[in-house]
Amino acid sequence: MAKDKTKRMTSTGRVPPVRGLTKKSVKIEFVIPDDPPLPVYANQMIVQSDGQATYLSFFLAKPPVFLGEDDDVQKKFDELQSLKAHMVAQVVVPQDRMGAFMKVLNDNFEASAPVQSKIDSSQDTSR
Repeated sequence: MAKDKTKRMTSTGRVPPVRGLTKKSVKIEFVIPDDPPLPVYANQMIVQSDGQATYLSFFLAKPPVFLGEDDDVQKKFDELQSLKAHMVAQVVVPQDRMGAFMKVLNDNFEASAPVQSKIDSSQDTSR
């Protein structure tokens, strides 16, 4: 039998009720493989909900590459009507977990705000 080379993190979570059974808290093991999927970059997002789950669809819209003389580049830019945004990932979150996910994301965002502010001010060239 091959040795399991995955990293594991644990947390406590709630198991949704199964028909006829009550809720129960159990340990959740987050299994992280040695070679996880590559992260993807997204700069566009669509959020949809069907009442049971929230669908987070992430997209990448890449700016075009314009080459040539300045006048040619400007003409190509002026003619540009749209950019294609390609889906790079979709995450479906059950409605009963969405609040907890939003809180974690917001807490993380707020905690990183002072760091981002410090980075932004160190790059300020207007002084």
